[in-house]
Amino acid sequence: LMSLWWNPAGLAFIDDPEIMLTHSGMYENISGQCAAFAVPIKGKIRNYGAVGTGLNMLDYGDVQGYNILGTASDGYQPGGKIISLGYGITFLDSQIGTGLVLKSISEDLGSVSGNGFGADIGCIYRIRGGAWSWSEPVYVGLSMQNLGASVKYENKTEDVLKITRLGWSWGKDMGENRLETVMDYFAPSSGDSGVSMGFEWRIKKIFNIRAGYKMSGVTDAGSGFRAGFGLEMLNFSLDYAYSGYGDLGIVHMLGVGIKFGKVISLEGDRKSTRLNSSHMPLSRM
Repeated sequence: LMSLWWNPAGLAFIDDPEIMLTHSGMYENISGQCAAFAVPIKGKIRNYGAVGTGLNMLDYGDVQGYNILGTASDGYQPGGKIISLGYGITFLDSQIGTGLVLKSISEDLGSVSGNGFGADIGCIYRIRGGAWSWSEPVYVGLSMQNLGASVKYENKTEDVLKITRLGWSWGKDMGENRLETVMDYFAPSSGDSGVSMGFEWRIKKIFNIRAGYKMSGVTDAGSGFRAGFGLEMLNFSLDYAYSGYGDLGIVHMLGVGIKFGKVISLEGDRKSTRLNSSHMPLSRM
């Protein structure tokens, strides 16, 4: 489901309806909340893709207001909100996945507010495995975020930062456990580009340990170590992530997910699907 925010092509590989809720506690009393839902659309003959929707909110906390003379006045609570609607579908026997997300962007800065729209597009290509990859497929993903996105305020319009991402993912079963690896190159329209890399070690399809590192230019305070863990039992999942942001501080993220056993069918049947605890590689590209 995180594909709604990173690479919409990840929606194409969702097997079961799923809900995700996350909360992030950030530096300087900033907090973020996210809710997302996606459902596959399947039939007996073919796969019609999957649709998803999400809400992402950012709260900057209480801010003291001042008038033109510098005297303290009423405070305010600035924040932002993004509402997303996405669709993804696979082609060529699930060899290629593509996706599109349309989103509404709104910001409230206290004395002024703004609204705008944007779009994300993405694709994922599955390279068949061979001796070179220990017989496991390699997934290559490309996404472009905030295409045509801008926010219109009362007296001016500001462009939203565009980001291009290119990455790959590879995983392999090792007995009852599984190793997943990922690398992601990102290039914003302004500022420094960088690389993120990480791995996940899944123990008996129940407990996940994750670690990674983000490297970018000196102007990006988000570079640093990442770590986390996850617990999956039946159709429930619980995830925690730690991210260091240099002098700014630390971000803690806690998320819960629920998977269901029904899909939407365009061929008149409603069919049960098995619970699947696997994660689509590159869903966070």
